[in-house]
Amino acid sequence: MEITSFLGKYFKIKTKTATATLADKFLITRSDDTSLEITGPGEYEVGGISVVKLPYATIIEADGTRSIWLEDVSGKLTEREVEEIGPIDIVLVPTDKGVEAAKQLDPWVIIPSSYSPTAVLKELGMGELNPVSKYVISSEKLPAELQIVVLEDKSHK
Repeated sequence: MEITSFLGKYFKIKTKTATATLADKFLITRSDDTSLEITGPGEYEVGGISVVKLPYATIIEADGTRSIWLEDVSGKLTEREVEEIGPIDIVLVPTDKGVEAAKQLDPWVIIPSSYSPTAVLKELGMGELNPVSKYVISSEKLPAELQIVVLEDKSHK
């Protein structure tokens, strides 16, 4: 699975069979170029990607990993929300307002958007990190302890 960032606050998750575009419109495009726009809460499965769309976040299961995009989270999650979300491997944080929630989920990887990585890193008590063009991960290669990954903004290339 490959994760990239674009337009400052959005992400793409690419697998062998489909690509999930996490932006104003949440879109999953299969390798045959057919796509599904996810517009409301519910459970979806397209091209080997399972999605649980919650009112405040989106959980993406692909290639044996569970990721979450904290698109509408500001501050801490409630105990009920943490329970509803369950175990998470990778947290995609669009702004520094989602850092508390990201820490509550105890993931292996936190990826801030390219819009405000410095603010997110500061909230996590970290200094600057060199951005990478993409993050490639699989369930077999999850880190042993928390890893913070800063992505380059692909829309500026």
